[in-house]
Amino acid sequence: MKRLTLIRHATSHPSAETGSDHDRSLTERGLEEATQMAAVLADQSAPPQLILSSSAKRALTTAHIFAEALAYPQQEIELLPELYSAYNTTLINLIQSQDDNIQHIALIGHNPAISEFSQYLSGKRTGMSPATVIQLQLSITQWCELAENCATIQREQRPSLAQLG
Repeated sequence: MKRLTLIRHATSHPSAETGSDHDRSLTERGLEEATQMAAVLADQSAPPQLILSSSAKRALTTAHIFAEALAYPQQEIELLPELYSAYNTTLINLIQSQDDNIQHIALIGHNPAISEFSQYLSGKRTGMSPATVIQLQLSITQWCELAENCATIQREQRPSLAQLG
């Protein structure tokens, strides 16, 4: 069985200094959220063998924070520009094309796509606020088998507001 961890980027500034949505950075709160959730993930599960991230600044920063907590080499994060505006078909094709030797993939992306993808795979409505982590157990042995309703949500976790500064 395969595992897929879906991570929504942490809280970002409403607009980029440069005016480009792609270049929006994380807020201080977003940095805290990502750090908190990365530590939770590192304590609770075997780390992913592959981290895929949108190339948007806020997603990439989130990916770097998770990679550090998971002892994953940051230079091995796969930046995928198509994740910036991806929806189910793109995400399915992307995951289906992965090497079957990989058992656990983490995907860092954006809403509404990441929430819709989680719902497509699990059949359960999940609203992913910033820095939410959803771990899916997939009832497949090869990535090419990824399909609607093939997943069970093992863990759905959001940052704890009480623990953030």
